[in-house]
Amino acid sequence: MVQGAFLADAATMGLHWIYKQEEIAAKIEEGGGDKSGIFFEPPSCPFYTAEAGKLSPWGEEMLPILTALANSETYSNQEIATACADHFKVYEGYKNGVVKKFMTAWEEGKAFDACAVDDSQARGIIKTPLLVARFVGK
Repeated sequence: MVQGAFLADAATMGLHWIYKQEEIAAKIEEGGGDKSGIFFEPPSCPFYTAEAGKLSPWGEEMLPILTALANSETYSNQEIATACADHFKVYEGYKNGVVKKFMTAWEEGKAFDACAVDDSQARGIIKTPLLVARFVGK
């Protein structure tokens, strides 16, 4: 499940954030490669650039959480927040608004619950496989 989440993120990054189906179809047709659009080259996201096969910025959000969960016997908001802050201090790729707001609050010394950002998008849902895989049966 976790591998699938990372693989799906990397496989779809090349056409990330393109919402018009006709634009996606035209890019795939122009590309001349795999007509599925999987691992599409060149990556064509209109908002950030990344090398083909790399994680999207949302996939990058999963990495420090996975590390924190793998290194702990229990769930800890503080450990996960610390892992995320450490990761994004050195991450040089695109940082979305949620990550930027989290990092600003964290660097101001705010506690975890004051660093959380209210956001109606699905970014929390994509992290669910990590939690399920780590704590299934517990």
